[in-house]
Amino acid sequence: MIGTSAAAAVQPIPPAYTQVAQAAGVPPEALYALAVTASGARLSDGCTRPWPWTLTRAGRTERYPNRAEAHAVLSGALAQGSSHIRVGLLQLDWHSQQRSLGAAWAALDPYRNLQVGAALLKARFRAKGWHDALTRYPGLRQRQATEVLAKLRDARSDLCRPGYEPDAAPNVAAADSGRIARLVGRIAPRYQVDPELVLAVIRQESGFQATARSYKNAQGLMQLIPATADRFGVDDPWNPEENIRGGVAYLQWLLRRYHGSVPLALAGYNAGENAVDRYHRIPPYRETRHYVDRILAVYSKTTHPIPPEEGES
Repeated sequence: MIGTSAAAAVQPIPPAYTQVAQAAGVPPEALYALAVTASGARLSDGCTRPWPWTLTRAGRTERYPNRAEAHAVLSGALAQGSSHIRVGLLQLDWHSQQRSLGAAWAALDPYRNLQVGAALLKARFRAKGWHDALTRYPGLRQRQATEVLAKLRDARSDLCRPGYEPDAAPNVAAADSGRIARLVGRIAPRYQVDPELVLAVIRQESGFQATARSYKNAQGLMQLIPATADRFGVDDPWNPEENIRGGVAYLQWLLRRYHGSVPLALAGYNAGENAVDRYHRIPPYRETRHYVDRILAVYSKTTHPIPPEEGES
């Protein structure tokens, strides 16, 4: 494993980064700092976090509201023969890493992007030490990396306060949400559910497309199947406000059932609570495991205050 200094990192690292980093044998704080400096954006809660749907073409970095939009832009650029494209959380070079990343859609999978980047980090800089490995990573500015590492290791500072901010980082919530973010900001607190968790679920479920429908007939922003819509009193799943209310009510119910465990609540949202209850953990379904990992790659909290028993506060 690449050596770390004696001081332990004090800032919390999202669990997906820790999982990938430990599997690759690199320090989690180095992998997370790399992602923050490569693709970080200031979100509506004031925190700077990596943004998975980031593309850099011809030196210009753009962040897209969801995977589908980033994929459309990436596919179009590749069809036009564009070169010098960096992709995803770790801004991996598409042309040199295409074999490892796979197709364009897979390259934008946060978990896959982290896996390839972690392997690259270790393989390329095995003998350099983790600080040099990070500050000399291709396309990364040394000053930025050093500042983020200092913040990650400083108990008095974090990435949610003024200070380090990536160049030209947009307000992602404003870019990808508009009316939807305002609805979530109004509805989620009534159920005492973190709006950022709801937005992360919407990003994964529908990419903020109110008319999305899956092959399983899951509908709308939060992809409610008809049985779930009926269960939580949603008459029109195509109405964004009703859909969000039903999805948030289900998340509230799951967070209560699993005592505030975000991974189990997400697994229940994807696979159903019966599957979680059967295994007493995240079910061993590839789709569900990837679903949980993808959301936790952008939503860093694994525990949530247990909402009250009432439907709304």
